Amino acid sequence: MVRIGPILVWTYGLIATALSQLRGQAWYFNLDKAREARAGSWTCSGDAAARDLGFAVTASLEERLKQTARWYLEHGWLAVRDPVNNHSGSYHVPNVRGSRRPASTA
Repeated sequence: MVRIGPILVWTYGLIATALSQLRGQAWYFNLDKAREARAGSWTCSGDAAARDLGFAVTASLEERLKQTARWYLEHGWLAVRDPVNNHSGSYHVPNVRGSRRPASTA
């Protein structure tokens, strides 16, 4: 994990926000994201949902992230570039139960 100091996070957020307003285009990072990134204790637990709602986790976080990445690829929400060959191509996400394999874009 790379730790970035708060001054750098806020500075980048301010610059990104200003540039996005000047260009009229939203950027992935801005002051709102800087505020979220600097919020303390980013931890998640399904304990309250299990206790209050009877929710049960059926797959690991890793499996669900792979499933999400596959869905993004299948629906064109994620463009993958090959930094070595500098071209777009298919990206292999190991098969996750209940998911389809992404179509090749090469």
